[in-house]
Amino acid sequence: PVTEKDISDAQKRLKQVMEIVA
Repeated sequence: PVTEKDISDAQKRLKQVMEIVA
C-alpha cells in the first residue's frame, strides 16, 4: 500500500530532480 509518507517522499525526490534538470 502507498502511504502519504511515500507520496510526500516521492514528491520531494521529484522536485529535487526537476531542480537538477532545470
